[in-house]
Amino acid sequence: EMKNVSLDTSKGIQIPGTKAVVSCSIKENEVYICIHVRIKYGVNVSQMTKEIQEKIDILQKEVSTVIKGKDEVIRKVIMAILASGHVLLEDVPGLGKTTLAKAFSKALGFANKRIQFTPDTMPSDIVGMSIYNEQTNAFEYVEGAAVNCNLLLGDEINRTSSKTQSALLEAMAEGCVTVDGVTHQLLEPFVVMATQNPVTSGGTQALPDSQLDRFMICLSMGYPDAESQLAILKNVSDRDLIEKVQ
Repeated sequence: EMKNVSLDTSKGIQIPGTKAVVSCSIKENEVYICIHVRIKYGVNVSQMTKEIQEKIDILQKEVSTVIKGKDEVIRKVIMAILASGHVLLEDVPGLGKTTLAKAFSKALGFANKRIQFTPDTMPSDIVGMSIYNEQTNAFEYVEGAAVNCNLLLGDEINRTSSKTQSALLEAMAEGCVTVDGVTHQLLEPFVVMATQNPVTSGGTQALPDSQLDRFMICLSMGYPDAESQLAILKNVSDRDLIEKVQ
C-alpha cells in the first residue's frame, strides 16, 4: 500500500536535485534538522538523507572558499536559512559581513537585492510605493527592495531611523508587504541578512526589541586567525572569489 507523508514547503528550503524539503529548529542550544519528503513504497530514505547532507556540505564548502576561517559562523547561517529564519550580523566594518551574505546568495542561487541603510532611507525604499502614471491616469505600484527577492541584504541596518526599520517587520514576520492597503506577497523562501555596526560607533542606534525579535540568530564575525589572514592576503579580490562560487 502506498502512503504519502504530508509536505509543507513553507516551513523549509527545497533542496535542488531532490524531492526533499529541509527545515531546522534551534531549541535550548541544540540544533534539530528535519527532512520532509513525500515517501512512496520502495524509496530509499537513507540514501536520500545522505544526498541532502552532501548538498549541505557542498554549500558550506563553497561559502568557505570566500569566507576564510569562519566555519562555525557559516554553519550557523545555514541552520538559520534551513529554519526559514533571519540573520543579524554584528561587528566592526571590514570583517566580511556583506561578503558572507553575497556568497550565500550565489551558492544557493537566490534572487537577491541589497539596500544600504542611511539616515535618509525611507520605508518606501523597502516596501515600494504607488506612483501616478499620467498616461494611464492611474497609480502604479513600484517595487521596493524586499519584493521579488529571496535574500535581502540590509547593510548597516542600525544607521537608519526606527520608522524605516519598522518597514521590515511585516516582511520578516509574514512574508508580505502592504502598500496603500494592498498586500503583496514576497517570494519563498525569503531571508533577511542584515549587518549592523556596534552601537558605540558613530551614527548608529540600537534596534528596538520588536525588530530584534524577527531575527533568529545574531552572530559576530570576529577577526580571522593568523593563518586565515595570510590566506586572505594571498587571494584575489572578494568580487572574483564570489564569481567563482557555484
